[in-house]
Amino acid sequence: MGASARPIAESDLLAYIDGQLAPERRAEVEEHLLRHAGDRRRIAADSAVAEGLRLLFGRGDRAARRRVYSFLA
Repeated sequence: MGASARPIAESDLLAYIDGQLAPERRAEVEEHLLRHAGDRRRIAADSAVAEGLRLLFGRGDRAARRRVYSFLA
């Protein structure tokens, strides 16, 4: 673990997906993900879902939203 003695919690992983961590904590989570393949795979999948939701609900570019809408139709 980095400079922090605080373990990586589920809340840290969720905040990582949402881009809500301070730079220092983000680095600690990224270090954790390098060592924990299961968490890394889960975060990759959850990040893809989160990005799809952002696109679907208007926080992405128009072309990407159209692709998501056409996929769902």
